[in-house]
Parts: sequence; C-alpha cells; structure tokens
Amino acid sequence: MKAKHRLKLKVTRKPNKIIGDISRVITRPHLPDDSHRISRIIGRIMDLPDAFANDLMAKILKDFSGRHEDLHHVFEKHLDRVRDFLPEHVLLKDVQKELIGAYFTKEYAIESAALFNPSIVLHPDQTHLEKGSLRFVMSLRATGEGHISSIVFRSGILDRHNTFRFDPVSEFVETPDLKQDSVYNRSVFQRKLDEMKANNEISTYILGRLPEEFLFKELIEQIRILNANPQFSPAKQKTTFGFMTWLADSNYEVDFHSDHRISERVIFPVSRNESRGIEDARFVQFFDDNQEAPITPPIRFYNGVTILPSVDRNKGFHSFQNSDTQRQWSRTRVRPFPRKIKVNMPCFPPVEAKTTISCFQTTCISGRSPK
Repeated sequence: MKAKHRLKLKVTRKPNKIIGDISRVITRPHLPDDSHRISRIIGRIMDLPDAFANDLMAKILKDFSGRHEDLHHVFEKHLDRVRDFLPEHVLLKDVQKELIGAYFTKEYAIESAALFNPSIVLHPDQTHLEKGSLRFVMSLRATGEGHISSIVFRSGILDRHNTFRFDPVSEFVETPDLKQDSVYNRSVFQRKLDEMKANNEISTYILGRLPEEFLFKELIEQIRILNANPQFSPAKQKTTFGFMTWLADSNYEVDFHSDHRISERVIFPVSRNESRGIEDARFVQFFDDNQEAPITPPIRFYNGVTILPSVDRNKGFHSFQNSDTQRQWSRTRVRPFPRKIKVNMPCFPPVEAKTTISCFQTTCISGRSPK
C-alpha cells in the first residue's frame, strides 16, 4: 500500500535571543537561623547615635535605590518579619525602623544561573497595534544561585510578517505583595494529603477535630495540642505536622503594581511549599462562560524533597492566586483546553514522557475526579 504523502513542516530559527541578566536582583528577607542574633542586631541598631543612624540610612538609600524601587516599602515589610523581636514598650524612631528593615534585607540575582522554559500567550491589552499584529506576554523560568527557580516575564509584539519585537527589559525587578488564604475545606485538604501520600492516622485525628471549613490558626492550634500531649510516635507526628502546615501554607494570592512594566514582575517562591523553587509555568488563555479570558498556568513547586503541582489563576498578569488546596485532582502538569465544551473542560495531563491522556471535568481548579 502506497504511503500517504505528508507535508513537511518548515521551521525557521528566529534571530531573537533571550539572555539572563545577572544585574537583575530582587530583595529578600535575611533572617539568621539563630534567633538570638536577631535580637542582638536590633539592640546594636538602637544603640547607634542619631546622627550616625541618619547618615547610614542615607548611604544605604543612595547605594541601592538605583537597583530597587520603593526601598522604604521593602524595609517596612522586612521590619514586620522581625517585629516579635523588638523590645516591648519602646517607641522606635523612623530611622531605627528603616535601619532594622534594611539590616534584615538581602539581594538575590534571579537570572544568574539560567533563563529557559518559555511559555507565550496573548497580552491582555491588544490596543494601538498595526493590522495583523499581536501583543504577547512570555513567561520564563529563571534560576539563580542555589538553583532556586522563579517565573519572570517579557512582552513584545508579533507583527504580520511573523517578526518578534521584544519590549525593552526594565532594570528593576519587583516581588509582589502577599495575601495569605487562611480558609480551608477539610475534605479537600484530606484528599490533597492523599495525593501527597501524606495522609495517615495522625492527619485523620487532627482533621477530625476541625470543622468542615477551618482557619489556618485552628489547624495550628490542633497541632499544638497534639504535640503537647502525643498520641502517636513523636517522629511520625513531627513529619505529619510538617506536611500539613506545608500544604496549608501554599494557599495565597500575590499582587503586583498594575502600573509597573511586565518585565519588572517576578513570581519568586513565597511559601515553604516552594522553598527550592517554582519549577515552571505553562500559561493557557482560557475563556470562561462569560467569554472572559483569565490566564491559567499549571505550575509545579519544589521544596527539595517533593514536587507539588498547583494551578494558579492569573488576573491580567498583575495578580496571581495559588489555589493548591482547592484543586482536588491531578498530580501532573495539567494543560486546560482554551474553552469549555458544553459544561466540561478538556484537560491534557502528560502521564509520562511518551504518553498523553485527555480528560473532562467541570473545572481544573475545584472539580471532581476527571473522566
């Protein structure tokens, strides 16, 4: 039988090169492992003469303002991280507050090791373009020292001649403000523990003492009670406590300044769930029932031991919601189809390197088991 003729796909390599920039740095909290050092550092800062403290703060702002925007806000956030170590009944001066925040701040070069794994979708803003052109957003996995990964962005235009024109990359990089999600569903939480292979008699015991909808502080209180009066092996309790708090810690929302350029935004690990990096993001423009198009990327997080898949909801690339405990299935990198078919959403999770399956469910965020 004569073989069918197949058209050959012609691929042309574009001249565009995306190269990491070691000068792009973000600010991170710098907290010593020894908590006694934190108190001693704060004490030494408070002992500084006023004139010296003011001169030192002025020098810090002069040296670092060229690399970071709104350092005052950064120092305020990092002051909050050590607020429990501040002396009681002492009114701190403004310069002391800023210096304490500065002393517990470090820089991290997010692209110093590698920049790879691109993903590209339409930009939410398609105005003021020439006919036949599209504005795009590209996400990339950036890896810095210590092999900690984050997600960075580029933007540009693809014209009608199939030519890429990238926008200039900002010299500033912004980490978002964090909003913790503190409400959890007990049934979903237990199913997620099953998926992590971390559900056992200890987690069942703790969850059995919580209401169907519980707060983060209620979970911590039950863990504290069981830790004070152990009912199981101390070593196994410690491991289970770690998994439960790790999972609870992974629900949050991050917000960027909407007036900042997209290349200034970086999604850096913010929870213990992501302590060794965000593995990658595959953005998909999904149209919901109202024909609105939130961008939903399947993201995988890594803490040095376990990879935990998650699904984020993206609101115009300035707000990202990580709803890990709301997603009831899939241990793989799910790729949702761009729109629903009737009431169901086709999803395509790769099971292994050479196999891909398709499935249907009502949503990739909080649906039942797929079929």
